[in-house]
Amino acid sequence: MENKYLKCFCFTLLMVFWISMFSGLGVYMDLISENPIRSSMIKIIGGIFILFIIYFQNRQIFNACLFLLSIKKKNFQLLWKYFVFICIAFVLIAALAWLSKTNLLKESASWTHQWLFTCFLYAFSISVYEEIVFRGLLAVYFKRYFGEGRAILFSAITFMLVHLDYSGLLPFITVFLAGILFAILTFRCKSLYPAIGLHAGWDFSYLIFEKYFQPISIPVWGEPFELYQIALYLILIFLVCKYVKRPLKVSTQSPIV
Repeated sequence: MENKYLKCFCFTLLMVFWISMFSGLGVYMDLISENPIRSSMIKIIGGIFILFIIYFQNRQIFNACLFLLSIKKKNFQLLWKYFVFICIAFVLIAALAWLSKTNLLKESASWTHQWLFTCFLYAFSISVYEEIVFRGLLAVYFKRYFGEGRAILFSAITFMLVHLDYSGLLPFITVFLAGILFAILTFRCKSLYPAIGLHAGWDFSYLIFEKYFQPISIPVWGEPFELYQIALYLILIFLVCKYVKRPLKVSTQSPIV
């Protein structure tokens, strides 16, 4: 009898190893060149490389991930729909945090079109890279052995644990809830594009937010602004569970998802 826990543990370690390697390479490139575009390209190359590895290791999981990345007009419409939605939602919570004095407005901040494009590219490269790994591969792999509910939970925990560079407890709750939301959305829509849109919109909004605001911080807990983000994620999880319906016609091309 196969040990499913050992298989999943080894598969997770493999993913974490490659993620750490390419993330470290991206940080190194930032230090020596100070060019975020190069770091973005490393993320994209990393995602392709990991898919290449999975192609030879587990063809079924590879095919399932490709199924979730199917190039369809509807999928791209969902991507931009969720991207715009989360950008608007982030603006609202940022405004609420500013009004409540949780975030302080920086005295001087300027931007250029080139900087805005760099933020956009960087946000999308990170979201595509991480959604392929955590939802397209890990969540699908976990579902194969444990079912959808625990696959969502385990993938979210792994997603949280790889963000060890965060300081304070609240950011870990935020990223855990993000992992829950992205996984639910992926399984509900049978596509990675909605999760990519939400992820990219969140990262893009946060990069702009950091340009203009300085959140206050509490020792151990982190930034109180995280409470607004946690509340937003909880609301979004509820809305997705209640209103996002599964496709009526389920394709047989990818039985795992």
